[in-house]
Amino acid sequence: MRRFRLLFGILIGFVVIEFVGLVLLGLLVYETVPAGVLAGQTFIGKIPGVLAMVRVVDRATNGLYRAASPRDPLPQYDLTVDPKDWAMLQEALPKEIHSPWYGNLFLEEESKTWVKGGLRVDGKTYDVRVRVRGDLFNHWAYRKKSLRIEFEKDNLFRGIKSISLIIPEDRAWFGELLNVHRAQKFGLFHPPTRFVTISLNGSGPMLYVEMEHWTKEMLEKQGISDANVYQTGGGSSYFQQWNPMFTDTGYWEKYVSAESTPLDSYEEVEILRDLAVSNAHTEDGYAEKVHRFFNEEELIRWYAHAHLAGNAHIVDHNLRLLFLQSKGRFSPIPWDVHLFGYRSLMYPPTNSLWNELFRIPDLRFKLHKFLWEYVTDDTEVTDDIETAVNLRSQMEEAAYRDPIKLPSNRTIKQDLDRRMDQVKANIEETKKELEQCEVIVHQRVPSAEERATGILLKIDIIARGIADARLHEIHLPDSLAVLFTIGNLSVFRDDQALLMTLRAEPDTDGQAVIMLEGKGTELAADFGEVNAHGVLEAPHVRHQFLLKTNDSRADIPDVDLPLKLDIRNAITGKKADIIGNVLIDERTFTKNIPSNREEFLKKYPTFKADQEGGVELTGVQKFWETVIIPSNVPLRVLAGAEIGLGRDISILSYAPVTLEGTARNPVKFLRATGHPWGVFAVLNAKEPSRIDWGEFDGGGEARINGAYFSGMVAFHSSDVSIRDTVFRNAHGDDALNIKNIPADLARLRFEDNAADGLDIDIAGEGVLEDSIFTVSDGGDNNGDGIDLSWSNITLRNIFVRGSADKCISIGEKSEPLIQNATLEGCGIGIAVKDGSKVRAEQVMIRDNDTGIAGYIKKSIFPVPSIDIVDGTFEENGQDFLSLSGAVIVVDGEPVLP
Repeated sequence: MRRFRLLFGILIGFVVIEFVGLVLLGLLVYETVPAGVLAGQTFIGKIPGVLAMVRVVDRATNGLYRAASPRDPLPQYDLTVDPKDWAMLQEALPKEIHSPWYGNLFLEEESKTWVKGGLRVDGKTYDVRVRVRGDLFNHWAYRKKSLRIEFEKDNLFRGIKSISLIIPEDRAWFGELLNVHRAQKFGLFHPPTRFVTISLNGSGPMLYVEMEHWTKEMLEKQGISDANVYQTGGGSSYFQQWNPMFTDTGYWEKYVSAESTPLDSYEEVEILRDLAVSNAHTEDGYAEKVHRFFNEEELIRWYAHAHLAGNAHIVDHNLRLLFLQSKGRFSPIPWDVHLFGYRSLMYPPTNSLWNELFRIPDLRFKLHKFLWEYVTDDTEVTDDIETAVNLRSQMEEAAYRDPIKLPSNRTIKQDLDRRMDQVKANIEETKKELEQCEVIVHQRVPSAEERATGILLKIDIIARGIADARLHEIHLPDSLAVLFTIGNLSVFRDDQALLMTLRAEPDTDGQAVIMLEGKGTELAADFGEVNAHGVLEAPHVRHQFLLKTNDSRADIPDVDLPLKLDIRNAITGKKADIIGNVLIDERTFTKNIPSNREEFLKKYPTFKADQEGGVELTGVQKFWETVIIPSNVPLRVLAGAEIGLGRDISILSYAPVTLEGTARNPVKFLRATGHPWGVFAVLNAKEPSRIDWGEFDGGGEARINGAYFSGMVAFHSSDVSIRDTVFRNAHGDDALNIKNIPADLARLRFEDNAADGLDIDIAGEGVLEDSIFTVSDGGDNNGDGIDLSWSNITLRNIFVRGSADKCISIGEKSEPLIQNATLEGCGIGIAVKDGSKVRAEQVMIRDNDTGIAGYIKKSIFPVPSIDIVDGTFEENGQDFLSLSGAVIVVDGEPVLP
């Protein structure tokens, strides 16, 4: 027996635990899932009796909730409807979803059954017609229903023809009446709205939000006559629950039709739809058209009104609009705005019309300005909060005592608290967001072509929002301050010069400051866009300003760039947040490079077409602009050609080049003026080039199309064979520079170059042979004869004399072989550095300050070494210098440091 009792007790305990767990699970789901979804789409709703049981448990605490009685009692109505008629009304309601395309039960016209009834108010009884109202099931699927009541024409109720009684939870309890209060403050039309209680067939008082329905009588009482009242909604199509209102005028309906129009027509809706077409705001005349059909102030206040309420319910199918015949304009009606948590001002608007209207920069700016002034006005904010508190106090007791309501008092209390928090948070978050003003600045040094038109600097400012920005001040270095003082500096935007005044005091660095004023300084942002991943991305709206002068000699020194700018939040006046500030030199990349031979020959008629699909140069030619040859146009320069290049003028080829000089008729590249020319360079050519019997004299270095060329003659990643060629009087870092290619160099002469003669970078193999490097006595040279980096080549039969720095410089892990070289009259004969390993055979090293030097120049590299075999050292200041542990071995014997 005891065992039986124990087992029975365990079983009972298990059942109780399961019951409690099920109830708790039900409470959890009940708390977190909307009622309609809970009932129809969750397993809780499908377990027999569980949902009802959970509701019973939840409502068991209803009596614990109390609220103070309102100062003024709410109006009380007594509605009587014959029970049979009431049953008929309920029987007509939808029981199944009309279409698999719909997401919810939807009230269609055939379900809007009218029944007769009586409404008693203040001792007087009115004969009425009654039906349910509201598109979605939450209005009529439960015991308490939203209602539409119509009065007889000859016996109106307080001058009212029809009223809507709406369950208050669908209007955010006190939220809609707060919206009505704001609409009145904003001067926006709204149907009369108040809280009432109503008893149905003797029931206890039920709380409702009463709105006077859309009738001519309602309009006339508010001074509006001869107007169309338009509504949007849904339920028209089998395929779509909510009508795509702006795709076709046929979806629109009227509550009230104007009396003065000859036809009950919808032409103004066509205009409205045109205004809402995607990207319509970009069309010429759009803003003027908007102002023709809307009052700007009403539009601003309409959007601001919705924003303060969370701005999530004014969608395409939830619009109400007046069209006033006397004005020929639409007037918005803030209706069913509800109350939600904060929705960022950066989000695109919630309906197609707003999405175009408020992309007009001036309208969006005025909206933000209106909101800022409102949320920073303590009087307005206090009024909103006090009104919300007062409205809650009017209805809270009635909500708790409502005997037929769906939500429990616990749920109501939570929702009321949440709505109050939303009122406050929406104000505070609006204020915080309008203080956010981000910009990115690009200062662009113009190309030579643009500089010739008077442009000194282009300033691009990218506005990211949330608030618009304004270019307030530009700080001027001395080079620009002088121009401004003599009236030869202007700031332009869209071909219009901006109004500028000189600030009385300079900045802390002593620079003059110009203040920009008036139209043209604004930096409008835009709404963000939701990307394919559902993430809101900030806008990037570009605005460009041009600093211009008529002085062709004027320039902004590099040291003065970028200029200092003062950019302000156009709403608050505080400094904007510059999250990026970059300088872009548009001289770097050449624009409009020809793409084929025909275009190239048209641009550079000095060249002639050859028989192999390329171009050629012959005779004596001079160039006064830099030439860029595309990769599909090989160049041949024929024997005897003499090419003169102007100051800093270069030839850059992306195609292979061939110089076909001979001993008697070499190809020459010379100065066309008394100043150095630029470079002759080949970059990334796919086929090898060749130079025979060339002569290059008086070039320098250049940066062309994003690439820097340190050599007067340069081959970068472009294989080349060079024979019997002279390089002299180079004014750049190198006379000849090859990069990322094997060395194939023979019988070259380097004469009186200002810096390095030959610079070889990253040559994995190859040969330099039978070549001479000389600097005349007293010549201005501060470089090396040969400079190797990352290169493993052979230097054979080399003569170097007079290089002020090194005859041969070997660094960055190079491993060359030097055979039969004479190195004399240099600062150092051979310098081996930074992990390089050198073998030198039969070298004559004489009359240098130091014969052989080994050292580490860059600490990231290991010690270098050089092995000298059969070397001769004569009349050097010192034969050897070993630093940093460098290893020098001569004929098998190490040289001690």
